[in-house]
Amino acid sequence: MPSVIFLDIDGVLVTQFECRHSLRHPDDRAHLFSLAAVDALNWLIAKSGAFIVVSSTWRMGMKRVDLQELLARRGMVGKVLGKTDFLREADGICEVDRGYEIAAFQDHRWTDGRYVIIDDDNDMLADQLPYFVQTEFEKGLTMDHARKALEILTSRKAVA
Repeated sequence: MPSVIFLDIDGVLVTQFECRHSLRHPDDRAHLFSLAAVDALNWLIAKSGAFIVVSSTWRMGMKRVDLQELLARRGMVGKVLGKTDFLREADGICEVDRGYEIAAFQDHRWTDGRYVIIDDDNDMLADQLPYFVQTEFEKGLTMDHARKALEILTSRKAVA
């Protein structure tokens, strides 16, 4: 199975700086992506051969092919393998932590590969923490984060 990057967008590819300047291109959200963050992601993809699974709220209302096109418009070279499902508590009121959505994707669609989670939020499950790289909304994905993610993807211990 391929290596997978569970990718958040806000706080990873979209930073505080890009959000402040978002009124420049109101019809295309791709302009919001930090070019430096996309470069770091492309480096990680090139070094690891990993595919993308979008775990961001940006996935809502978008098909896999739409997410692929959106990311490619800003220069991402990788392939979007899929997106996590949006889960809710049984009562339909509360959103479930992202870690549960990632676990559900792994249980139903992908089970044997290496993975890393890149997100600025820390709502991951305890057993996912060794595979988690936390970014900051202000800076997004940096080369330091990308190197750490590559270490996780290439570590013998990183097999799920």
